[in-house]
Amino acid sequence: MTRSMTRRTSSAGDRHRALAVPAAAGALVLVLAACGGGAGASTGEDDGEAALGTGPLDAYFERIYEEAWVDPNQAYVDAMTEGERDAYYVALYGDQTGPEEGAEEEWEYDWTTAGCQGSSQHAIEEKYGLGGEEMTALQEEMEGLWAQISADERITALTSRWSDCMADAGYPGLAAMEDAQNAVMEEQNAIYEEVFEGAGEDADYEALDAEVQERTAALTGKEIATAVADFDCREEIEFDEVQVEVTNEYQQTFVDTHRAELDAWAESVEAARS
Repeated sequence: MTRSMTRRTSSAGDRHRALAVPAAAGALVLVLAACGGGAGASTGEDDGEAALGTGPLDAYFERIYEEAWVDPNQAYVDAMTEGERDAYYVALYGDQTGPEEGAEEEWEYDWTTAGCQGSSQHAIEEKYGLGGEEMTALQEEMEGLWAQISADERITALTSRWSDCMADAGYPGLAAMEDAQNAVMEEQNAIYEEVFEGAGEDADYEALDAEVQERTAALTGKEIATAVADFDCREEIEFDEVQVEVTNEYQQTFVDTHRAELDAWAESVEAARS
């Protein structure tokens, strides 16, 4: 058995991934509410989207993601046999096998073959106007907000000052803030690749894992020192304060431009939840 490796990297978009994730997941909230006969139950816990910020656009996300969704049918599914469970998911999602390997024809999603989820999603999008080119365009604009924020001259100027500060602290050559984290990740990735390179079915993966853990643990001190320097430099130039100010400006412009669509989106989710 061979082991696949996932390379770790951080990007500028990761810092505000919340701007994109709710846009992509909004329809799913509605679908699960309709397909499951209810909105599920709230765990009462943070579902990972609570740290969206306090900007004008974040306020909409708080309305849409007020509660963490829990499948009310999970206990029922867990009690099924393997065959029953397979049939259940085919009924729920349809037979989404996609194109055969090597097929030249591009596979396209078809809601009519996507089971209960597909039909529910289509019905809700039709009712609330959440589907089609208009919603796709809104999501694309929302996902592009971070690129606009990153390119703002106030942010680029601070990033340059941060780079100089990090160089003075012993970390030269960092052009973007995610470069500090990526530098350590690249070293970790190199260890994984070196250790597991050529490992086949007969490899002692337990021993290989132990070697990886030992070697990556040696990087912990460097990772902490880099993070401390990053924090100190950000504090020195007041980067986070300016970033919040700039982000809120861009969010406010987006909300002012798309208030009607955002209101419709939030209201439709709240209606499905009630």
